[in-house]
Amino acid sequence: MNEYGGANDEDCVETADRIENLQDLIKLRLENDTRSEIFEEAFEQYSYSNFGFDDSLKDLMMALYLNKKE
Repeated sequence: MNEYGGANDEDCVETADRIENLQDLIKLRLENDTRSEIFEEAFEQYSYSNFGFDDSLKDLMMALYLNKKE
């Protein structure tokens, strides 16, 4: 997805679904190590900023931060 021309529509829909599923999982209070791994991967993809999921990835990262275990 991060190459010139992006991905096909089917891959984009699947990716959007996976991001949404991750946001639902976060509400289950993930362990901090798991939360950190997801955040790092999301931030790496966000840094490419070329495949149209910037808002979803920002929402995911905010959910990771706001729902962290104390």
